[in-house]
Amino acid sequence: MQRTVLRWHENNTVVPGEFDLIDKFFSPHYQLTGLLGGGDDGAVLPAQGALYATQASWRSGAEEEPAATVCEQLIEALRAGFNEQGAAPRWLFLCLTLPSAHEAWPAAFSTHLLARCHRAGMYLVGGDTTRGPLAVDLFCLGVTT
Repeated sequence: MQRTVLRWHENNTVVPGEFDLIDKFFSPHYQLTGLLGGGDDGAVLPAQGALYATQASWRSGAEEEPAATVCEQLIEALRAGFNEQGAAPRWLFLCLTLPSAHEAWPAAFSTHLLARCHRAGMYLVGGDTTRGPLAVDLFCLGVTT
């Protein structure tokens, strides 16, 4: 897939763009089992039976919370919805809004997120990265059991 690389300019310097961040923190860990196509903003997924969909969002407040804490809060919110519906989470979309291209927070977040996905049998299959106040949105699809 050919991608256009956009770069943010801060203080007249070139810093990593959206696809640079995706390639560095998420693409090496994509578990593409079951992914039929896509993998950027969208994905083509195999579906058999009824699907359950839910989402969880987090917005930064006055103080930035540790990435691991944010990840745990979001994953637990998703898992609660799936447990309530008797469904199994499978495919996860991440929308990450970053105030700057500093890599410490997304690096820590990706480490925790991908570890939790692996343990839960979820696959990160797409999403979006934008610039603005720190925010994380997870959208998850799964199958009813």
